[in-house]
Amino acid sequence: MKRILFNIIFWSLSLCAIGQTFDAILLNQQTDIKIIGTRLIKNHVITVQINNRTGEKYTEIDIPYSKLTQVSKVQASITDLAGVVIKKLKTSEIKDRSAISNISLYEDNMIKEFTLKHNVYPYVLSYSYEEYESQFLYIDYWSPVLSRKIPTLKATLTLIFPLNYKIKYTTTGKITEKKDTIENNLVYTWSTDYGGISESEIYSPDADTYYPKVKIVPYNFYFEEKGCFDTWKSYGNWQYGINNNLLHLPDSEKAKISSLIEGVTDRTEKVKILYHYLQDATRYINVSVETGGMVPYPASYVAENKYGDCKALSNYFSAVLQYAGIISYYTKVSAGDEITAVDKAFPSQQSNHIILCIPFNTDTIWLDCTSDGPFNYLGTFTQGRDAYIIDKDNSHFGLTPKLTPADVEERRAIVGEYKEGSATTVVFKTIMKGSVFEQLSHIAREYNKDDQTLIVRNNFIENGFELLDFELLPAHRDSMFINLNYNTETNRLYQHYGNDLVVRTVPFDLPKFKKPTERRFPVQIDYPICKTDSQAFIVPEGYSIPANIKEDSVLSEYGKYTLKMIVRGQKLIAVKSFVLYAGNCTLLNYPLFYSFIKKVNDKEKDALFLLNKK
Repeated sequence: MKRILFNIIFWSLSLCAIGQTFDAILLNQQTDIKIIGTRLIKNHVITVQINNRTGEKYTEIDIPYSKLTQVSKVQASITDLAGVVIKKLKTSEIKDRSAISNISLYEDNMIKEFTLKHNVYPYVLSYSYEEYESQFLYIDYWSPVLSRKIPTLKATLTLIFPLNYKIKYTTTGKITEKKDTIENNLVYTWSTDYGGISESEIYSPDADTYYPKVKIVPYNFYFEEKGCFDTWKSYGNWQYGINNNLLHLPDSEKAKISSLIEGVTDRTEKVKILYHYLQDATRYINVSVETGGMVPYPASYVAENKYGDCKALSNYFSAVLQYAGIISYYTKVSAGDEITAVDKAFPSQQSNHIILCIPFNTDTIWLDCTSDGPFNYLGTFTQGRDAYIIDKDNSHFGLTPKLTPADVEERRAIVGEYKEGSATTVVFKTIMKGSVFEQLSHIAREYNKDDQTLIVRNNFIENGFELLDFELLPAHRDSMFINLNYNTETNRLYQHYGNDLVVRTVPFDLPKFKKPTERRFPVQIDYPICKTDSQAFIVPEGYSIPANIKEDSVLSEYGKYTLKMIVRGQKLIAVKSFVLYAGNCTLLNYPLFYSFIKKVNDKEKDALFLLNKK
C-alpha cells in the first residue's frame, strides 16, 4: 500500500501539465496471474485519476462474474493527489445484479457494481479484486486500455506458472517482456502504456487494432472436456465433441419438425420452412460468447424453453436440421460494425458470435439463428468475415459472403414541383437495402407509429426538408429491401435569380472524411456504399428548358460518380449514382482517396440547372 501511495504522489507531480487535457487518466493497471494446479487466480489493481465531472463515468465500476469466474476481495478507496485517504468503499455499497435479465438460463452471469466518487477534482480512485477460475479456455486477453479516450501511464501483467505447464502467447504493439524462474515456476512480466486516442474517425479500423495487447492461452485445457490449442484442428475437435453431445431433441419437437416439412422435397425449401419456425417459436437472449462461456445449452433446453443465445439457438437449429436429414456446421465469426482480422497463426478463441453454415452442391446457405431478418441473409454484421467452420477432424476457415453494391443499394425516386410563393412539395419513394434496410426493418418491427415518426424525421429525412407524412413498407419476410416513402416540403430546390429560376438536385448523403492533413488512421470500408437517384423536376409554365443538358462523371480506383440530365416533356430528370468500393486505404494513399471524395462533393454542389424566363 505504501508503494501505491508513493506512486500516486509521483504521478500527481508529473501530471500537472497534462492532467487537465483528459477527463481521466489511468495511472496504473496491475494484473497478477497465478496458475496453481488446474486453478487460475487473477488479482487486479486499477488506479484512475478523475480530473472533472465528465471523468466521473470512470468511477462507475462493473465487475462481471459467473459460476465459472468467481470474484472476491473487492476493495476501493479515494485519495487526494497527496495520497491522503478521503473515502473507502463499504461492503454494503457493492451491489449484485444480473448481467442480462432475470431469465433463469443466465442467472449465473452476474455483475458486482459500485460507484465511488468525490466532489473536489482532481482525485484518485483505486480499486482491486480477485478472480478465480477452475475451468478456462484462455489465461488472459490483456490490454492496458480502460477507454480509448484516456491515456494509461503504466500497465503491468505478471504470470506465474509451473515449469511443467505449457502456454502459448502473442503480443502486439509496444510491449516490454521479461522472463524469470523462481523455484519451480516460470514468471513472465509484460509492461506497456497507452497514449489515448481522443477522437474516432469514420471508416477506420476498430480502435482495438491499435491497442498494445498480450494474449495468453493454455496449450492444453479442460473445459467440460479435454482440449488443445496446438492447432486449429485440435481446437475444432474440442468444440465438435462438446456440441455433439448436445443435439438431442424431445419427441414432441421431432413430431413438430416432421409435420412442418411433410411432403416437401426441396432441401432449400425445407431449411427455409424450419428457419421461419425458429424465428417464430424462439427468442434471442443477448449473451456474448466471451461472457456466456463456450458451451451451448442443449438443443432440448431450447426446444422446451424457446429461448437462447447465439450458441444455444445455433446448436438447437443444427439439431433440427440434423433430424430433417440436412447437414449444417456450427460456425464461429467475429461479428460487429468493423471487420477484425483473425490471427490464424495463433489458434485460440477469437470469435464473438455463432452462425450456421449449410453447404449444398451448388450453393451454401448461411443463417444467423438470432436474426429476425430474411432467410439466407447475414447482413452487415457478419458479411465478409473469416468464419471458423466446426467439423470433426476437418474444422477449417471459410469466408462469409461479401455484400456487393447491388446488395446495399439505396435507391431514391424524387419528384419536385415548383409552387410560386410557397414551399416546394417534394415526394420521395425509396427502396433501401444494406444497413439502412436493416435499421428500418428493425424500426418497423419494434416501434409504434409515433416512435417511428420521430425516428424517421430525425434520422432518415434529408437536411432542409420538412417531413409531412411517411409510410414504411416491408415486403415479405424474406425480402432484402424495404420501401420508405415520404412527402416533404422545402425551399431549397427552386431559387430565383432575377427573372430566372435555378433548380438544385437533392444531394446524396455522403460520408464526411477529414482532410489528409487531419486524418490519423487508415480507411477501412467493409462493404460498398451504393446510392442511385432519379430526380424529376417539373418545369413551371413561362420557363424554358436549357439547351445544354449536363452530363458529368468522376472515376477512381476507390469508386465512381455519374450525373446525367434528361428532358422528358416538361420534366427535367437528374439521374445520379455513387459507388464507394469496399476495401482499405493506407494513410500514404489517403490523399488520392480524399481527392475522389472531394471531387464528388464538388460535383454534387454544382448539380444545378438554370431555367430561363421566356
